[in-house]
Amino acid sequence: MKQKFYTVRLKKFASYILVLLLLLLLLLRSKEAMNAARQALILCYNTVIPSLFPFFIISGLLTAGGFVTLLSKVFSPVMKPVFNMNGSGALPFLIGIISGYPMGAKITSELFSDGALSRSEAQRLLPFSNNSGPLFIIGAVGTGMLQNIRLGIFLYAVHVVCAVLVGICFRWYKAEITGHKPQSPRQSSTQKTTSFSAVVATGTDTMLLVCGFIVFFAALSACLTPLLDTLLPIPLAKAVKALLEVTNGADLITKSGLSTRLMLAWLSAAIGFGGVCVMLQVAGIAGAASLSMKSYVLGKILHSLFSGVMTFCCFPLITEQTPTLILSPPPVNLPILPLVYGITIFGILFVCLKRYISKKAG
Repeated sequence: MKQKFYTVRLKKFASYILVLLLLLLLLLRSKEAMNAARQALILCYNTVIPSLFPFFIISGLLTAGGFVTLLSKVFSPVMKPVFNMNGSGALPFLIGIISGYPMGAKITSELFSDGALSRSEAQRLLPFSNNSGPLFIIGAVGTGMLQNIRLGIFLYAVHVVCAVLVGICFRWYKAEITGHKPQSPRQSSTQKTTSFSAVVATGTDTMLLVCGFIVFFAALSACLTPLLDTLLPIPLAKAVKALLEVTNGADLITKSGLSTRLMLAWLSAAIGFGGVCVMLQVAGIAGAASLSMKSYVLGKILHSLFSGVMTFCCFPLITEQTPTLILSPPPVNLPILPLVYGITIFGILFVCLKRYISKKAG
């Protein structure tokens, strides 16, 4: 008992020391931190809020309006045999790969709170429903950083396929199905108005949470940059920065000077992991619904490994370039994304058909 008391006191003391060190760094590099925070606020104003906030509202309305019940019936033949969960899990996954972080975690937490998903289903869904979206991977990374939209499409296709692979791996995690069936309650017009107001309020709170993490980690990264560059070798320092926040990390990786193949593999792995910033956003959202982060952290590590390996192995299939990155307009006749999606859908349908035939034969 006494040892446990001292352990708790030691942890508190260590946390106080860490916070004081961060405060000291902020004071010593206040100008850099302010500039980074200002740029992060501009990023939130120009990109993050316009791209995410409408999805927060629309997804909230879909969840509250009974759409999940219909979706559950439609997607159950796919979600049960492939991911070992009811069809309600299709909504977080689909919106998550379209809108990006942290929409998948938000909808998963809402569905669990509403009873549409069991706890084990929500824990299995978190790791592969919360993903980066095409706006970031194809737009910001492909078109903006790499100046090659074909590479952006390739990275996005790998990201989605690896998310599916993570979901398949997690189908055995606490694998029990509780048979939850979402209901669509009848509401009066007054209740609907209240529900809409609640959806907007919840979406606003989540938006503030996301923007707050982005601004804080931008300032933190600016403070830690000279310390990391001094204490660590440059490649390792860049790797640590990429682990902290994926946007700045992706920019550093594209300027790392590595060969195109290695750079894309590292970049894909960083996008698959998502960064500590996104992980803390998810922790705030999932924590409000009393969901554990263990499965999410493990899933993002797997996603990172799968993405890096798949990108490295598949790179020769999309280009015959030399190891130097050629920043030129891409040809438009290479249907990488439809091809990968087609293969994925075919694989899912094949698994469903195999399970159906085995069940009938049994």
